[in-house]
Amino acid sequence: MSRSGVHAGGATENKFILLADGIYLELIAFTEGVDPVKRAQHRWGARPEGRIVDWALTFPGSGKKFYKVQDRIRSRAAGVVYGDPVPGGRITPSGTELKWAVANPRLAQDGEGSNIPVIFIEAGKAPFWCFDRTLRRLRVPHDVPANILHPSGAIGVAGVIVFVANTAAFEAFKRVYDGIYGEEGSAVGEDAHGGAGYSWNVGVPVADGDRKHSVSLRSARAGTIVRLSLYSTSKDGTIGGVLHGDWTVEFDLVKS
Repeated sequence: MSRSGVHAGGATENKFILLADGIYLELIAFTEGVDPVKRAQHRWGARPEGRIVDWALTFPGSGKKFYKVQDRIRSRAAGVVYGDPVPGGRITPSGTELKWAVANPRLAQDGEGSNIPVIFIEAGKAPFWCFDRTLRRLRVPHDVPANILHPSGAIGVAGVIVFVANTAAFEAFKRVYDGIYGEEGSAVGEDAHGGAGYSWNVGVPVADGDRKHSVSLRSARAGTIVRLSLYSTSKDGTIGGVLHGDWTVEFDLVKS
């Protein structure tokens, strides 16, 4: 686990679990003694502790071509759009300044692609975007061997599955994901994990041979479930449990 630091504004701090493919799991918390008003104004301020609150996408560069993604999603008329990237940053414990920009999903307004009933966008229901504006390896030091060694043998992400029980939300998010990836998702059949849905192939920051990676949206029988599969050098298997309320998380290990 890599200690990161306190974000600009002082409301939150984080640690990273880094993987060899350049992806990371972020453990984030509000700083001790944070002003309750300041916390309430934060996008995650009302969320309970101990659960998955969000997930993010990126692509190479500083985000200058993000407008193409925005246009694709708007054209899908899903009732969800992305605002322009907003600059952010923090200072590392060693004093290095890190800069990035974040774009969050929000409800579409009239004229922005809202010809179907919109679904309230709670953080985590659709991914946000994060674009590095300083060297990514300064923020995500996956090139340090000690940072990417894990007892499970995990070396990267094979796939992320987001299960959605609400039918209207499922249809809206399917349009959003089609817009994000620029293509129609491939149909996925029902199995022991959940209902049918769609899958999209994705890339990772650090090339890892011929391994495949995907993001899937599937219908759920109940609740909201996030499933993460990791490539591992050691074994196949599954671990998981309940995070909060009806939220569960399962980690599949795929020997590679």
